[in-house]
Amino acid sequence: MIKSEFKHLDALRGIMAMYVSFVHFGVLYIINKHAEMKFDTLNFFGAIQLGQVFMTVFFVLSGFLITYILLVDKERDKTVHFKKFYLRRAFRILPLYYIAVFGIFFLYRHACLKPDVTIVPLCNDLHERTLYYIFMLPNWAHAVDKTLPHISNYWSIGAEEQFYILWPIILYFSKNYLKVFFSIYVVYCLALIVVYVFRLSFMENLLFVQSARFLDYTRFGAFAFGGIIAYYALHHADTVYKTTIELITRKSTQYFCLLFPFILTIIPNEYVAFLKHIIVIPCSAVIIYNLAMNENVIFKIDNRYLNYLGKITYSLYILNQIIIDFAIKICFAAKIHEKLVIFIFSMTALLICSVISYHLIEKPFMKLRRRFG
Repeated sequence: MIKSEFKHLDALRGIMAMYVSFVHFGVLYIINKHAEMKFDTLNFFGAIQLGQVFMTVFFVLSGFLITYILLVDKERDKTVHFKKFYLRRAFRILPLYYIAVFGIFFLYRHACLKPDVTIVPLCNDLHERTLYYIFMLPNWAHAVDKTLPHISNYWSIGAEEQFYILWPIILYFSKNYLKVFFSIYVVYCLALIVVYVFRLSFMENLLFVQSARFLDYTRFGAFAFGGIIAYYALHHADTVYKTTIELITRKSTQYFCLLFPFILTIIPNEYVAFLKHIIVIPCSAVIIYNLAMNENVIFKIDNRYLNYLGKITYSLYILNQIIIDFAIKICFAAKIHEKLVIFIFSMTALLICSVISYHLIEKPFMKLRRRFG
């Protein structure tokens, strides 16, 4: 049975996006409070690490949804509709993304004209940094420390776009989907381990450090594992997969996969580097499969408010560092220093701006993309 929608997944997306926004608030509040352009404190290390876990869940979720859509088309029509897929993704992702990128570029270009900031490193290579974003390589910009402030979190959008470009091609040439998807996951995990081993052995070698960071910022293994559970979701009634489905939907499996990523966040960073993706990815896949397919999932989050939050998640993610940072600056300029007041003001401003962005920018382009199927 082919499903046109999955309960709980919008709500899951909304919850994770808000958590990431909370983490960004904590970081940006400290940066603004101490008037520094860097964040060195480890006070929020566990919270930040959990945010990274949630980003991995995001990628598994994207791999699940996109693979499900592509597999439905391919198994029905015996082909992948490249034009339809790429155009729909472009209309969904690119308009708001480029509005934000060019808006930040012109904001910084104007700021860099002031004599007291012309020597800031950001001003010296502003155009180079912006090119990474224009050509959908913000995750590489993150790896080589060439990000643009206020939109440094767009590394994940770069990873998503690279996945969108490559995945239809992989599916087009694949026959044994499970073997291909699992092989990609295994190769990704092995590469992650090898690169980090070399990174720990050659800490002074910049290439190893940047390669490790870039691999961390692609998460292609997460997308691939999302593809695995998408295949199981599409073929969940096939008797050949009965044992696997029973294992995935077992309550003990669900509890383990729900709790383990949280436990992982308290492990010191040098160990988390090896473990977090390798283990968090399949755990995320189990939770997502149960939320999407299992009526006996251990927790239910199908709620209209959370579902709506899930719908505006893209605007929320695009705008969160921009709106939060300016909201904090406005509060400090107004001599407001109570952290709770600043937090409430920042989150309220973010939600309002995200709703406006969703209805005025996202929805019109989503209506336009329906012309392409």
